[in-house]
Amino acid sequence: MPILLITVSFVATVAAFWQMGRTTNDCFRSAFLKASILHGIIIAVLTEELSLSKSLTFEFIILGWSLFALLNCGILLIWVYQKQRRIRSDQITQEIWSNFSRQDVSSKMAITAVILVLSICLITALIAAPNNYDSMTYHMPRVMHWIQNRSVAHYPTNNLRQIAFPPGAAYIVTHLQILSGGDRFANLVQWFAFLGSVLGTSLIAKTFGGSQSQTMTALVCASIPMAIMQSTTPQTDLAVSFWLVCFVYFIFRTANYSKFDFFWLSASLGLAILTKPTAIIFGASLLMILGFRLLGRFSGFRHYLKTFIVTATITVMSITLSIPSYWRNYQTFNDFLGDDFGTRNETHGMVQLISNILRNLAMNLPIAGFWEFVEIIHENFLKIDVNEPAITFNGLIFAPIYTWLMLTPNEDFVGNPVHLILGLIATGVLAIYTISRKERDLAKVLSLASAIIVGFLLFCLLLKWQIWANRLLLPVFILGAPVTGYFMSSYLSKAMQRTLVCLLAVMAIFYSLTSVYHPLIPLPTSWTNVNQSESILVSERKNLYFRGNVKQMEEYTKFARQANQNKCSSVGLSLGKDGLEYPLWVIMESESLQPFKIKHINVKNQSQDLPPEFLDAELCATFKNR
Repeated sequence: MPILLITVSFVATVAAFWQMGRTTNDCFRSAFLKASILHGIIIAVLTEELSLSKSLTFEFIILGWSLFALLNCGILLIWVYQKQRRIRSDQITQEIWSNFSRQDVSSKMAITAVILVLSICLITALIAAPNNYDSMTYHMPRVMHWIQNRSVAHYPTNNLRQIAFPPGAAYIVTHLQILSGGDRFANLVQWFAFLGSVLGTSLIAKTFGGSQSQTMTALVCASIPMAIMQSTTPQTDLAVSFWLVCFVYFIFRTANYSKFDFFWLSASLGLAILTKPTAIIFGASLLMILGFRLLGRFSGFRHYLKTFIVTATITVMSITLSIPSYWRNYQTFNDFLGDDFGTRNETHGMVQLISNILRNLAMNLPIAGFWEFVEIIHENFLKIDVNEPAITFNGLIFAPIYTWLMLTPNEDFVGNPVHLILGLIATGVLAIYTISRKERDLAKVLSLASAIIVGFLLFCLLLKWQIWANRLLLPVFILGAPVTGYFMSSYLSKAMQRTLVCLLAVMAIFYSLTSVYHPLIPLPTSWTNVNQSESILVSERKNLYFRGNVKQMEEYTKFARQANQNKCSSVGLSLGKDGLEYPLWVIMESESLQPFKIKHINVKNQSQDLPPEFLDAELCATFKNR
């Protein structure tokens, strides 16, 4: 199976980094992060290079990955031969079991829960169809247009998000789609990022000290409801979180940075920026930590200048991967970041900042009375409408009726109340201990906590409040896992640790089993307030794309069959700016006996003057919203 080439290349790279890192005490997790970054860069560069000549095809993709697989396997074999080292699976298994046996009860429970949650999410990701709303409207459709066009160049579209949003995660999906011939592995990009985030955050905790904090951190990360929900979709929130985790790890990994460390720092931040614009906001606050740590590395009269130069260089280098995407956006929208889509705050001030802070906190505190309290604060103290249009996205309403929605296993809205409360308590306690007892060992932990808080404040300052903001805030909770994990392992009693481990484990397993749109065990519809899908274990895959909307599935199927009967292979789409496009690609693929092409028609936006995917004269059918 061609997709195994990526797997072979990745595994060989992990093994090579792992073996090379033994001389510097680097562990498997560090090798995993490095291999992930390297392959992220390979995919981005290879995609852009092939697109220049419209060669983004199966033949060239498989040729590229064949070469990379051979190269990485060759490097591994040469290293093993030169060092006369044998990679024995029995020794690895024995080492893993030995490490597990030495853990206390709480840590063993945490590790078991993490493995169970990751396994459940993996099963779901492999079985479930990519039926997330954003995935069906722009994540997956743009992958299909790129494959059809053999290029990632911008094209005329009624849904500008297909071309304006950063393409990093979609590049990976494109490679998987081309090599596998379908979307069976599309959800695995986010699941892989989930696994990487668990490994990466535990590795960050290792730099803080203490073995138990690593297992606690892993469980905290693996039990974040929004992370669990995102891990089985082709969204991008977990992917950007993972790259930011890599960035943070390489910040704390050493105090004596080498040129290689600067490469990993630039590359990981660059991949985050290539994946989602929010990486710029959270990355800016994390760069402050790097700057302070660089100040401690350099000495002499010019150390401030050296710090500035190094930090600026890393910043500039991190943007390099996004230059092709930015340039396409500039040519189309006259803006490197693409269309604003109305997400940026129109006014900035202390009142507006406090308003967004309170409302974003409320999204993760869906408890009785808190949302009403936020409304009272707005009315009596801030003297501003709780739904002020200048800082609220597209007429959305902040209302207490949504509190239950934030607790349901919905991948667009679910909140993280337990993790927010634990994170706030952990930060407060660690700050008090630092001030009262002057514990310098907490400097790393508190610097990360401070950067997370600054990132959250920047988020509230720059972006309008949105009902689905919990997705965008996922990096805050994932990066906060090492802080919470360190607090749990160092400042709580054994009894309290076991209690929290049980709570987090049960909560994580519940959410991993009951996702609203692709559950293994569906919940009663009265609990979710949305169209609850049936279990993915009994549902036909084609039905999952429509999330139980039988009428809509029949409409798409009828059109595809008529097009096939009429031997129509060039279809025009008129779905408006946010129509469900991807299910049509799937149904056309299953019903059509000949190759087909799809393009948007009646485009009336900034992309209308872009080169067409094919001529209007070739159109033989048009699919419209009913």
